[in-house]
Amino acid sequence: MVYRFAKRIKWSSSMKSLKFIKVKTLPKTLSFLSVNRNKCKIIAGGTDLIIQLRNKNSRNEKIEFIIDISHLAELKGISFHKKYCSIGANTTFSEIIKSKKMQDNFPLLWNASKKIGSPQIRNIATIGGNICNLASAADSIPPLLVYDAKMKIVSSKDEKLIPLEKILKSPQKIDLQHNQIISEIIMPINDEDKSAQTKFYKLGRRKGMSVSRMSFAILLKINEKNRIADFRIAAGAIFQIPKRLYKIEKDVKGKIFGDKLCKKISVNVGKQVLSETGIRWSTPYKLPTLQQVLYKILIDFL
Repeated sequence: MVYRFAKRIKWSSSMKSLKFIKVKTLPKTLSFLSVNRNKCKIIAGGTDLIIQLRNKNSRNEKIEFIIDISHLAELKGISFHKKYCSIGANTTFSEIIKSKKMQDNFPLLWNASKKIGSPQIRNIATIGGNICNLASAADSIPPLLVYDAKMKIVSSKDEKLIPLEKILKSPQKIDLQHNQIISEIIMPINDEDKSAQTKFYKLGRRKGMSVSRMSFAILLKINEKNRIADFRIAAGAIFQIPKRLYKIEKDVKGKIFGDKLCKKISVNVGKQVLSETGIRWSTPYKLPTLQQVLYKILIDFL
Protein backbone atom coordinates (compact mmCIF):
# COMPACT_ATOMS: atom_id res chain seq x y z
CA MET A 1 0.00 0.00 0.00
CA VAL A 2 1.30 3.46 -0.88
CA TYR A 3 0.49 6.40 1.39
CA ARG A 4 0.57 10.05 0.42
CA PHE A 5 3.13 10.59 3.14
CA ALA A 6 4.19 8.97 6.36
CA LYS A 7 6.57 10.68 8.73
CA ARG A 8 7.48 10.81 12.37
CA ILE A 9 5.90 13.65 14.30
CA LYS A 10 6.30 15.02 17.80
CA TRP A 11 4.02 17.91 18.79
CA SER A 12 5.85 18.65 22.03
CA SER A 13 8.89 17.48 24.01
CA SER A 14 6.59 15.59 26.42
CA MET A 15 5.11 13.42 23.65
CA LYS A 16 6.54 10.22 22.24
CA SER A 17 7.32 10.05 18.54
CA LEU A 18 4.42 8.77 16.42
CA LYS A 19 4.11 7.93 12.76
CA PHE A 20 1.66 10.20 10.91
CA ILE A 21 -0.27 8.51 8.09
CA LYS A 22 -2.45 10.19 5.48
CA VAL A 23 -4.24 7.68 3.25
CA LYS A 24 -5.92 8.80 0.02
CA THR A 25 -9.21 6.92 0.32
CA LEU A 26 -11.54 5.54 2.96
CA PRO A 27 -11.14 1.89 1.83
CA LYS A 28 -7.36 2.18 2.14
CA THR A 29 -7.73 3.77 5.57
CA LEU A 30 -9.93 0.88 6.72
CA SER A 31 -7.46 -1.62 5.26
CA PHE A 32 -4.62 -0.03 7.23
CA LEU A 33 -6.72 -0.14 10.40
CA SER A 34 -7.55 -3.82 9.88
CA VAL A 35 -3.84 -4.68 9.78
CA ASN A 36 -2.61 -2.43 12.60
CA ARG A 37 -5.76 -2.37 14.78
CA ASN A 38 -4.96 -1.18 18.34
CA LYS A 39 -1.78 0.61 17.26
CA CYS A 40 -3.75 3.43 15.56
CA LYS A 41 -5.52 6.60 16.53
CA ILE A 42 -7.75 8.52 14.15
CA ILE A 43 -7.37 12.28 13.82
CA ALA A 44 -9.85 14.59 12.09
CA GLY A 45 -10.07 17.91 13.92
CA GLY A 46 -7.73 16.84 16.72
CA THR A 47 -9.17 19.23 19.32
CA ASP A 48 -9.39 16.39 21.86
CA LEU A 49 -6.74 13.95 20.63
CA ILE A 50 -3.80 16.38 20.59
CA ILE A 51 -4.46 17.34 24.21
CA GLN A 52 -4.73 13.69 25.24
CA LEU A 53 -1.41 12.87 23.54
CA ARG A 54 0.31 15.80 25.21
CA ASN A 55 -1.05 14.77 28.59
CA LYS A 56 0.12 11.18 28.07
CA ASN A 57 -3.33 9.68 28.43
CA SER A 58 -2.94 6.02 29.41
CA ARG A 59 -5.36 4.97 26.65
CA ASN A 60 -2.74 5.94 24.08
CA GLU A 61 0.28 4.05 25.42
CA LYS A 62 0.24 1.44 22.63
CA ILE A 63 -0.37 3.93 19.83
CA GLU A 64 2.22 4.00 17.04
CA PHE A 65 0.25 5.56 14.17
CA ILE A 66 -1.88 8.69 13.85
CA ILE A 67 -4.15 8.34 10.81
CA ASP A 68 -5.41 11.58 9.33
CA ILE A 69 -8.92 11.28 7.86
CA SER A 70 -9.70 15.01 7.71
CA HIS A 71 -9.38 15.11 3.90
CA LEU A 72 -11.65 12.15 3.10
CA ALA A 73 -14.61 13.41 1.06
CA GLU A 74 -16.66 10.28 1.89
CA LEU A 75 -16.86 11.43 5.51
CA LYS A 76 -17.88 15.03 4.88
CA GLY A 77 -21.08 16.96 4.32
CA ILE A 78 -24.76 17.09 5.23
CA SER A 79 -27.39 15.54 2.97
CA PHE A 80 -31.16 15.43 3.32
CA HIS A 81 -33.27 12.60 1.98
CA LYS A 82 -36.99 11.89 2.11
CA LYS A 83 -36.94 10.06 5.44
CA TYR A 84 -33.57 10.83 6.97
CA CYS A 85 -30.64 13.21 7.23
CA SER A 86 -27.05 12.06 6.93
CA ILE A 87 -24.15 13.95 8.52
CA GLY A 88 -20.64 12.87 7.62
CA ALA A 89 -18.50 12.15 10.66
CA ASN A 90 -15.94 14.72 9.47
CA THR A 91 -18.53 17.50 9.33
CA THR A 92 -17.51 20.42 11.54
CA PHE A 93 -19.82 22.22 13.93
CA SER A 94 -19.41 25.41 11.91
CA GLU A 95 -20.80 23.56 8.88
CA ILE A 96 -23.79 22.40 10.91
CA ILE A 97 -24.44 25.96 12.10
CA LYS A 98 -24.34 27.27 8.52
CA SER A 99 -27.02 24.80 7.38
CA LYS A 100 -30.50 26.35 7.30
CA LYS A 101 -31.99 22.88 6.83
CA MET A 102 -30.31 21.74 10.04
CA GLN A 103 -31.73 24.74 11.85
CA ASP A 104 -35.23 24.01 10.56
CA ASN A 105 -35.24 20.23 11.01
CA PHE A 106 -32.93 19.61 13.96
CA PRO A 107 -32.88 22.81 16.06
CA LEU A 108 -31.55 21.05 19.16
CA LEU A 109 -28.37 19.93 17.41
CA TRP A 110 -28.07 23.27 15.64
CA ASN A 111 -28.31 25.20 18.92
CA ALA A 112 -25.93 22.84 20.72
CA SER A 113 -23.39 23.28 17.91
CA LYS A 114 -23.39 27.05 18.45
CA LYS A 115 -22.37 26.56 22.08
CA ILE A 116 -19.42 24.26 21.50
CA GLY A 117 -16.06 25.87 22.22
CA SER A 118 -15.05 28.98 20.28
CA PRO A 119 -15.41 29.86 16.58
CA GLN A 120 -11.89 28.53 16.03
CA ILE A 121 -12.75 25.19 17.65
CA ARG A 122 -16.09 24.91 15.83
CA ASN A 123 -14.25 25.45 12.54
CA ILE A 124 -12.15 22.33 13.07
CA ALA A 125 -13.92 20.10 15.62
CA THR A 126 -16.02 17.34 14.03
CA ILE A 127 -19.26 15.78 15.16
CA GLY A 128 -17.75 12.31 14.76
CA GLY A 129 -14.86 13.26 17.01
CA ASN A 130 -17.21 14.66 19.65
CA ILE A 131 -19.00 11.30 19.76
CA CYS A 132 -15.88 9.13 19.71
CA ASN A 133 -14.18 11.06 22.50
CA LEU A 134 -17.34 10.61 24.63
CA ALA A 135 -16.75 13.19 27.32
CA SER A 136 -19.59 13.39 29.85
CA ALA A 137 -20.03 17.01 28.72
CA ALA A 138 -20.08 16.31 24.96
CA ASP A 139 -22.69 18.87 23.85
CA SER A 140 -23.72 17.21 20.58
CA ILE A 141 -24.72 13.89 22.14
CA PRO A 142 -27.88 14.84 24.13
CA PRO A 143 -29.56 16.33 21.00
CA LEU A 144 -28.54 13.29 18.95
CA LEU A 145 -30.08 11.01 21.58
CA VAL A 146 -33.33 12.99 21.49
CA TYR A 147 -33.41 12.67 17.69
CA ASP A 148 -32.88 8.87 17.85
CA ALA A 149 -29.64 9.12 15.88
CA LYS A 150 -27.93 6.05 14.48
CA MET A 151 -24.26 5.59 13.68
CA LYS A 152 -23.06 4.09 10.42
CA ILE A 153 -20.01 2.09 11.45
CA VAL A 154 -17.69 0.78 8.75
CA SER A 155 -14.71 -1.53 8.55
CA SER A 156 -12.82 -3.18 5.70
CA LYS A 157 -15.23 -6.15 5.94
CA ASP A 158 -18.69 -4.67 6.51
CA GLU A 159 -20.84 -1.77 7.66
CA LYS A 160 -23.51 -1.53 10.36
CA LEU A 161 -26.19 0.93 11.43
CA ILE A 162 -26.39 1.08 15.23
CA PRO A 163 -28.40 3.38 17.55
CA LEU A 164 -26.10 5.94 19.17
CA GLU A 165 -27.04 4.95 22.72
CA LYS A 166 -25.92 1.36 22.03
CA ILE A 167 -22.30 2.39 21.49
CA LEU A 168 -21.99 4.75 24.49
CA LYS A 169 -20.24 2.70 27.16
CA SER A 170 -18.25 4.72 29.69
CA PRO A 171 -16.32 8.03 29.84
CA GLN A 172 -14.09 8.31 26.75
CA LYS A 173 -15.02 4.79 25.65
CA ILE A 174 -17.45 3.86 22.90
CA ASP A 175 -18.20 0.36 21.61
CA LEU A 176 -16.06 0.63 18.50
CA GLN A 177 -13.48 -1.93 17.42
CA HIS A 178 -9.98 -0.84 16.47
CA ASN A 179 -10.65 -1.64 12.83
CA GLN A 180 -13.89 0.38 12.68
CA ILE A 181 -14.76 4.05 12.28
CA ILE A 182 -17.98 6.04 12.36
CA SER A 183 -18.61 7.26 8.83
CA GLU A 184 -22.06 8.89 9.14
CA ILE A 185 -24.62 10.03 11.66
CA ILE A 186 -28.16 9.22 10.51
CA MET A 187 -31.22 10.99 11.95
CA PRO A 188 -34.80 10.21 10.93
CA ILE A 189 -36.78 13.14 9.53
CA ASN A 190 -40.11 13.32 11.32
CA ASP A 191 -42.48 16.03 10.07
CA GLU A 192 -44.32 15.96 13.40
CA ASP A 193 -41.13 17.03 15.17
CA LYS A 194 -41.27 20.35 13.32
CA SER A 195 -44.40 21.30 15.29
CA ALA A 196 -42.76 20.40 18.60
CA GLN A 197 -41.06 22.89 20.90
CA THR A 198 -37.37 22.36 21.64
CA LYS A 199 -34.80 23.75 24.04
CA PHE A 200 -31.09 23.11 24.42
CA TYR A 201 -29.68 24.47 27.65
CA LYS A 202 -26.03 24.52 28.69
CA LEU A 203 -24.73 25.65 32.06
CA GLY A 204 -21.03 26.49 32.22
CA ARG A 205 -18.70 28.56 34.35
CA ARG A 206 -18.59 31.25 31.69
CA LYS A 207 -20.37 32.11 28.44
CA GLY A 208 -17.61 31.32 25.97
CA MET A 209 -15.12 28.43 25.70
CA SER A 210 -16.95 26.67 28.50
CA VAL A 211 -17.19 22.99 29.36
CA SER A 212 -20.74 22.05 30.33
CA ARG A 213 -21.45 21.59 34.01
CA MET A 214 -24.87 20.34 32.99
CA SER A 215 -26.87 20.36 29.79
CA PHE A 216 -30.37 19.39 28.70
CA ALA A 217 -31.86 18.70 25.29
CA ILE A 218 -35.67 18.69 25.43
CA LEU A 219 -38.37 18.13 22.82
CA LEU A 220 -41.99 18.73 23.84
CA LYS A 221 -45.22 18.44 21.93
CA ILE A 222 -48.53 19.34 23.59
CA ASN A 223 -51.90 18.43 22.07
CA GLU A 224 -55.02 20.59 21.89
CA LYS A 225 -56.09 19.37 25.35
CA ASN A 226 -52.81 20.59 26.88
CA ARG A 227 -51.64 17.03 27.39
CA ILE A 228 -48.17 15.81 26.53
CA ALA A 229 -48.22 14.07 23.16
CA ASP A 230 -44.44 13.69 22.97
CA PHE A 231 -41.71 14.39 25.50
CA ARG A 232 -38.04 13.55 25.07
CA ILE A 233 -35.21 14.59 27.34
CA ALA A 234 -31.49 13.83 27.36
CA ALA A 235 -28.89 15.16 29.77
CA GLY A 236 -25.17 15.80 29.60
CA ALA A 237 -22.51 16.26 32.30
CA ILE A 238 -24.72 15.08 35.17
CA PHE A 239 -24.16 11.36 34.60
CA GLN A 240 -20.92 9.60 33.70
CA ILE A 241 -21.90 9.87 30.03
CA PRO A 242 -24.75 11.71 28.25
CA LYS A 243 -28.04 9.91 28.74
CA ARG A 244 -31.61 9.79 27.45
CA LEU A 245 -34.09 9.73 30.36
CA TYR A 246 -36.63 7.22 29.10
CA LYS A 247 -38.33 6.57 32.46
CA ILE A 248 -38.98 10.28 32.96
CA GLU A 249 -40.42 10.49 29.44
CA LYS A 250 -42.72 7.51 29.98
CA ASP A 251 -44.04 8.81 33.32
CA VAL A 252 -45.28 12.12 31.87
CA LYS A 253 -46.74 10.95 28.54
CA GLY A 254 -50.41 11.96 28.29
CA LYS A 255 -50.39 14.12 31.40
CA ILE A 256 -51.51 17.76 31.57
CA PHE A 257 -48.55 20.05 31.13
CA GLY A 258 -48.33 22.75 33.78
CA ASP A 259 -46.34 24.13 36.68
CA LYS A 260 -47.06 21.14 38.92
CA LEU A 261 -45.79 18.65 36.35
CA CYS A 262 -42.68 20.75 35.67
CA LYS A 263 -41.81 20.56 39.37
CA LYS A 264 -42.42 16.81 39.44
CA ILE A 265 -40.18 16.21 36.41
CA SER A 266 -37.40 18.28 37.99
CA VAL A 267 -37.62 16.42 41.29
CA ASN A 268 -37.65 13.02 39.58
CA VAL A 269 -34.62 13.83 37.43
CA GLY A 270 -32.79 14.84 40.61
CA LYS A 271 -33.75 11.54 42.23
CA GLN A 272 -32.47 9.58 39.24
CA VAL A 273 -29.16 11.43 39.27
CA LEU A 274 -28.77 10.76 43.00
CA SER A 275 -29.57 7.06 42.63
CA GLU A 276 -27.13 6.56 39.77
CA THR A 277 -24.21 8.76 40.83
CA GLY A 278 -24.49 8.61 44.62
CA ILE A 279 -23.64 11.33 47.11
CA ARG A 280 -20.51 13.35 46.35
CA TRP A 281 -18.96 16.44 47.87
CA SER A 282 -20.76 18.57 45.25
CA THR A 283 -24.19 16.94 45.73
CA PRO A 284 -25.61 19.48 48.26
CA TYR A 285 -24.94 22.22 45.71
CA LYS A 286 -25.37 20.47 42.39
CA LEU A 287 -28.60 18.56 43.04
CA PRO A 288 -30.84 21.54 43.98
CA THR A 289 -29.18 23.61 41.25
CA LEU A 290 -29.92 20.92 38.68
CA GLN A 291 -33.56 20.70 39.77
CA GLN A 292 -34.08 24.45 39.76
CA VAL A 293 -32.39 24.89 36.37
CA LEU A 294 -34.51 22.15 34.83
CA TYR A 295 -37.69 23.59 36.35
CA LYS A 296 -36.94 27.01 34.81
CA ILE A 297 -36.28 25.40 31.41
CA LEU A 298 -39.59 23.54 31.54
CA ILE A 299 -41.79 26.45 32.63
CA ASP A 300 -40.48 28.41 29.64
CA PHE A 301 -42.56 26.03 27.53
CA LEU A 302 -45.75 27.26 29.23
